[in-house]
Amino acid sequence: MNNIRTGFAALFRSRSVNWFKRKGHLIMAKIKMVICIGSACFAKGNAENMKVTEKFLADRGLSDEVDIDLCGGLCSGNCADGPIVYVNDKIHKHVDRKAMQELLENCFPQSGSR
Repeated sequence: MNNIRTGFAALFRSRSVNWFKRKGHLIMAKIKMVICIGSACFAKGNAENMKVTEKFLADRGLSDEVDIDLCGGLCSGNCADGPIVYVNDKIHKHVDRKAMQELLENCFPQSGSR
């Protein structure tokens, strides 16, 4: 049984999702996603990434499982590498529509794909 738990824990740690143990059960913590809406990131594709994210979360019933913060005024200075998306403080650069979809699928794998 310990080998199974260890294997699951390693799998979960490999994803962008934060997991923690509560009373012996692995629980998914809320994910903090920051989609920069500074002028450069917005123009380069984060306007579309916002729509992709909202649709993805709504389609999977996850709207209450993720905290989405929008930052615009406080640019992180990575404009040349935009669009920028942070997931749990990890920066993702050059996030186009396809990359955003893949990022979301990695963060929120469908039941049964874990």
